[in-house]
Amino acid sequence: MKKIFYPLMALSVMISAISCKDDNIVDGVENPVKAGDEISFGTSLPKDGIQTRTAYGSPIDTNNDQVVDAFPVYWENGDEIAIYCPQASMPASKLVHYTIGVSSTTSSTAETVTKIGETGLQWGDGEENDLHKFYGFYPVKFVKGTETSGLFNLTLPVEQRPLRFEQDAEGNYKAVSDPEYAIMYAYRGQKRSNTPVGTDIDLQFKPLSTILEIEVSAPNNISEPVTLTNINVEELNGTAIVGDFTAQVYPGSNDEESDKSTVVCKTNMSGMVTDNLSVPCSWTNDQERLEYVKLAAGKKLVVRAFLIPNENEIDGSNIKITVATSGGTVHKTLKTADNSFKILPHKVSRVVLPALPTQYNTNYWMSSLDPDIYLTELSIPGSKFTNNSSYQPTGIEQQYKDGVRSFILQTSVGNYGLNVEGTNTTFKAAMQNIASYLKNAESADAMGTNSLECAIVQVTFGGGDQYAESAWVKQVQSEVNDMVNAGDTYRIYNSEVTPETTLEDVKGHIIVKANVNSDNMVTTGATAPILYSLWKDPYGPTTTSGANYQDLYGGMPLYWQNYQAYNENSAGNSSLRWYYQEVTYTSRTGSNAEATYQSKVDAITKQFNMGIDLYNKGNHDTWLMNDIGGEKVDAYYGTTSHNRGNYSDGIQYSDGKEYIAAELNQLCLNTLLQREENAGMGLIFMNFANRGETGKKFQSDLILQTIIDNNFKFALRKKESGGTRTYNASYESGGNAVGWDN
Repeated sequence: MKKIFYPLMALSVMISAISCKDDNIVDGVENPVKAGDEISFGTSLPKDGIQTRTAYGSPIDTNNDQVVDAFPVYWENGDEIAIYCPQASMPASKLVHYTIGVSSTTSSTAETVTKIGETGLQWGDGEENDLHKFYGFYPVKFVKGTETSGLFNLTLPVEQRPLRFEQDAEGNYKAVSDPEYAIMYAYRGQKRSNTPVGTDIDLQFKPLSTILEIEVSAPNNISEPVTLTNINVEELNGTAIVGDFTAQVYPGSNDEESDKSTVVCKTNMSGMVTDNLSVPCSWTNDQERLEYVKLAAGKKLVVRAFLIPNENEIDGSNIKITVATSGGTVHKTLKTADNSFKILPHKVSRVVLPALPTQYNTNYWMSSLDPDIYLTELSIPGSKFTNNSSYQPTGIEQQYKDGVRSFILQTSVGNYGLNVEGTNTTFKAAMQNIASYLKNAESADAMGTNSLECAIVQVTFGGGDQYAESAWVKQVQSEVNDMVNAGDTYRIYNSEVTPETTLEDVKGHIIVKANVNSDNMVTTGATAPILYSLWKDPYGPTTTSGANYQDLYGGMPLYWQNYQAYNENSAGNSSLRWYYQEVTYTSRTGSNAEATYQSKVDAITKQFNMGIDLYNKGNHDTWLMNDIGGEKVDAYYGTTSHNRGNYSDGIQYSDGKEYIAAELNQLCLNTLLQREENAGMGLIFMNFANRGETGKKFQSDLILQTIIDNNFKFALRKKESGGTRTYNASYESGGNAVGWDN
């Protein structure tokens, strides 16, 4: 449709009629148009100037009172509009698309309006069709349907990705929004009998979308720029602000010629609606790599969010803005001391957020989510081989502070119980540490009663024979039961995990999941509050027919407490599924490794796509596990020094763990940030899961935040709340946009 966009709104279009001219005079009108004549379009200036505040041109003081109250918006050459006329004789749909032609980049009127296709709107016949009602809408792609009464089905997307980001000479950024989000409508009633051939019929467009303009700034006292990843807007009372909605255009008079009209917009509850939207702060450069907005000290970014124009104003105390950075996430509820901040329908409401923090402590991102989201809908960053220093140079505490909420503890049976391999830490000690971090989140200076933080720990077998496997499972069960009895010390989740389990249900607790390497590992009837699934090959078992079991049955059965033997000819009777890819060692050839590097890349992509497919099917009974970490064992040209050398990217990596992180993290960033569909991504495990030096080197800091952002960006399914939800809508300093929420 168009490649380069310019601002777009206070505009008008003219409808004119073309027919063969004669000297007839009918009812005092010289040469009126005839039924069947095609309706063409001309131009005119707006009658009354700018009527309302909207976007995108330079702000204007329309009343000379030093108050910015308007933003002109302009047509761009090639814009498309839809015009609907129920009284038209042709085409049968009564709806025709037209292309706008302008020569100026700041034109508020169309110089040419050209029909798309062979048939334009044509005047109708009969007395009852004398008054023609013309309804116009921009953009055409958001017009999902029309009715004779002037009811239109429209939609605003959840993800509102800017077209580009412009940086001025001072280093400030402005997000250039897609003008198609600024939905507009027009109405004109015109009698055919009163319309001479060649008469211009004024069709003037008005703004429809409600716009929230948000300014974010970096603190003054920083040495390195702040990397922004996403800005999210949420309505805390559950009112839909984006998605499908209807616009009912009411003419000022149903039987008179007039351009007067009102519009009433309502959420279309039969469609897809949600109470949150997202504005990504990234773009793809010429090298097809993702870049992010980076704000230097004291610099700012301005973005705009487009909301469904509900006729009632929105109380600012019900709107929460989340700003995600590579360092962490902060939140702001637009509550003023006197509750005076209102977001007005069809207008621009401007808010200046406080400067971002200079440093982040713990990223309590779960506590900012809706507590009724189904647990399986979440996207949760995880650390591969959590305590193995070659994969994770930072300990569990730092990983947790950086936003990791899923951990893999590879363990074996020692003289005094389970030990985490490669460390001097016992399984119980590692679990106690995680429990203490969850407890800290509930302290007065953290999230307090609003804490929704939880953790998922996957415990795996470190190796040995079948007897060792059986002894290992018994020891895991015994120690988990001991931890349950110890209560608050370990915070083990002790209720069944089902597809209906929500974040609210598990808050403050650790869910334990055990990998079972064979059916012989688990003694029938042995119980412990553990989720069990069979781990058999990195992509799951292959049936005797050669098919992949997970593909046949939607993943492995995931059992609560009592493991049941695997049957390759049955999906099992579990209510939950566990769909995983868990390749650790890859190679170019596949020799001496679990899989080839390319097969792992394909499996990662497949898992991401599966999250979309499951969402579209309405399922929330499957827990996805996507392992993007591991090691490429022949990444060093066969040398023994594990010095990979300089490849084409010019970066030297010390070993295959670094190489695979550099390659796969970029793949995942591109995949996640370019995706526009709703989906939960499940558990995503990576090498170097931290925001520190190694994390920044391999973009793990951005991967962490991008996974977290997924929970805010899209419409995740949630359980209907039976009561009133409580959110922390207060902040320390008071006043409009002063201070971040606690």
